[in-house]
Amino acid sequence: VDQEKFCPYDGDVIHLRKQLGLPESMHLVLFPCRMMPQKRPLLMIEIAKKVAEKRNDIAFVGVGNGQLLETCHSKIRQYGLEKMIYMVGEKEQMEDYYHACDLTLICSMKEGLALTAYESLACGKPVISADVGGQRELIDDTVGRLIPLMQREDSDYDSDVFPQEEIGAYVHAIYELCDDEKLLKYLGDNGRKRIEDG
Repeated sequence: VDQEKFCPYDGDVIHLRKQLGLPESMHLVLFPCRMMPQKRPLLMIEIAKKVAEKRNDIAFVGVGNGQLLETCHSKIRQYGLEKMIYMVGEKEQMEDYYHACDLTLICSMKEGLALTAYESLACGKPVISADVGGQRELIDDTVGRLIPLMQREDSDYDSDVFPQEEIGAYVHAIYELCDDEKLLKYLGDNGRKRIEDG
């Protein structure tokens, strides 16, 4: 990861929120990935649906294309979450999205070590990630949160039904970070330092 390109930014990041029609005070969760079964974008939608049951101050932005993109749009319409989940397709200037969001969500069923985790931390944004592959080599409680995987790749790879306990763990982590600006900054600063040092 180019840590000069992907770096903390103190300038105006409000323009992206304005493009989406979101107030400046809205918390934004970034979901940057290919929209494929391995990345579980449908789990992201279930997490957002659970958040929406109690909150209207947290929105999700999905950046990326893939075979499940249309399915995601249909599910979002089915749940009436058009004002909460924004699927914007593939974007070249990913750093703009890291800057505009409060944290990054990676809920893949399978990863090596996600490039998006490096990019997010380089931009000073905490990462909430599934505890899969090599993610724990980069993500811990000093830079984000790890969530246990509660599905099996051999039987659940194409499933659109997810364990409520797993959904709840992601929701809890999102609330914890969004409700504590000092914690968000602490985790973000640590993440940037980890990329610079390691």
